Amino acid sequence: MKLNRLQLFYLAMAAAGLIGTTAVLLRYVQNYGLNAAEFISDAVASHGAVYMLVELTVLTCAYLPWMWYEADRLRISQRWRFVALTFLPSPAVSLPLFLFARSRRLQNTDAARRTPDDTDLLVSSPKR
Repeated sequence: MKLNRLQLFYLAMAAAGLIGTTAVLLRYVQNYGLNAAEFISDAVASHGAVYMLVELTVLTCAYLPWMWYEADRLRISQRWRFVALTFLPSPAVSLPLFLFARSRRLQNTDAARRTPDDTDLLVSSPKR
């Protein structure tokens, strides 16, 4: 089945997340080595860093349960893959990939009764 624009966007965001987070992590390892204590210390070294850490933590804690139950509801197989991708490499990869898988499932499910361009995060309207 053909990919729609939203699905292509999700794949592009997953690729950007993978490339971006990997590039930053590799640069960090090149400069400081594999020192977890140093990494955590740097992650909370400034108010801006702590702000981003809190944002990422809250978003991830909200995303994971929703993703788990949404995958179950839509019968998306191997949902554990998305949980694993959240922690290695990052939510910047797992969330867009899950949204891509969700969009494909909605596109292919008769029960969803949506057109391919409507496979977004909007709640379907009530039946009249």
